[in-house]
Order: sequence, then structure tokens, then C-alpha cells
Amino acid sequence: VNCKKIQISKISNLKDDFDIVFIAVGNFTLSHIELINANVLITYQVSQTFKKARLVFVSSIAVYGVHTGIIDENSSFINPGIYGLAKIAGEFIIASYIRFSIVRLTNLYGKGMVIKSFIPTIIKDAVKKGIITLRNKIRVHDYLSVEDAASLCIKAGLVKANGTYLGATGKFVSNLEIAEIIQKLTGCKLNFQQLDNSPSYSFNPKKTMKELNWKAGRSIREDLEKLVKYYESSNF
Repeated sequence: VNCKKIQISKISNLKDDFDIVFIAVGNFTLSHIELINANVLITYQVSQTFKKARLVFVSSIAVYGVHTGIIDENSSFINPGIYGLAKIAGEFIIASYIRFSIVRLTNLYGKGMVIKSFIPTIIKDAVKKGIITLRNKIRVHDYLSVEDAASLCIKAGLVKANGTYLGATGKFVSNLEIAEIIQKLTGCKLNFQQLDNSPSYSFNPKKTMKELNWKAGRSIREDLEKLVKYYESSNF
């Protein structure tokens, strides 16, 4: 409500009188060139336009790459893909700024999310096709609601010290558990094809929770019920 939209090309025409500027551009489906534009060029343009504000750069847990242990805010970058590399480049630019916060978000779910991500994909299959095909039922991940992610970003914008924060719940859920919840809600069938060897990930965001006095408060089970109803009533 009362949010004014402008083209990114006109951002330099704005006055430098903002308290907080959130940089949340692009997603994991972009091409190499698009990732450079979103995370490097636009991020640099914003940092040069707004000198008085605190900049909050929305990054991703993709920066960590491949890990077998529990990931926290200080974990190393181990062979990240191009999306993770693009986010690292954006973080590098932001870290040169006077007042900044970097927020690395885990897998997000919620209304309007990219349809190629796991949860929207299987809900779509359940609603449209009446069947969910799991290619890796044992994989576990930490899923964060967009509402909890937004509250974290606001907290990161209000803090005084510069820092890097981890947007995760600290809990994990398997692909199978999510699929079974959706199956109960839709009555769809479950099919298994072990074709995907994607690794599991676990996170420890205790440092972020303590420094920002923040904690994810949403229930993924309750949210999945709302998401199923949302996708059932939408044309996606």
C-alpha cells in the first residue's frame, strides 16, 4: 500500500533521502549476463545513487556452494555455481559501502515465488496433473517463508553495525515430507524416480538470531495448506 513503482533506469533521478534501501534483484533462473546486470551493475548503481541510506543486499545461501556439514554465517565458499558467484560479486560491492547489511536467504516459499523452485513445482504437478514425481525423496533442506524473510531484511536494515546474516530457520524438512503433506491436501498420487543426487543442506543461524533478535515464526505445514489453496485458485 502506498508503494510507488518506478523503472530501474530512472533510479538515479531519485533524491538521496532514504533511510534504508533494499537491493533484491533477479533470481536463480537468470542467464550469466542477466546475473551480472542484476547483482553487479545495478547494485553498483544503487550504491552510487544512495550515499546516506543503509543498503541491505539480499544475497543467497548459494554463495556457500557445496557443503557436507552445517552451514553458518562464517562458513567458507566451496565451489559455488554461477548464481552463487554473482551473489558473491554483489556482496563484494556492498561491503565497500559505509553502512550495509548482507542477508543470505535459504530456499524461499510463498505466493508469487519462481515457479521453477521445488515447492511451487510439485504443487503445480499435484493440482494440474494429479501426481507428484520425486526425483530425490531423501534430500532435506531449510525452507524459509517470504514473510519471515521480509521481517529479517527489515531487522537487518534497522541494525546499526555492518554485518552479514543468514536467513534460515535452523530446521530442515525432506522432499518426501513436503510431498506427503501436499498429497494429503490434494489427494494426488506420489511417484518416485531416484534420478536427482542433489545434496542436502543444514543451517545454523543462531548468530543472526541473536544479533538481530529475529526468529522465523511461520509453520511450513500451515503455509503449505494456504499455498495449495492459492495455486488451486490461480491461473499459473
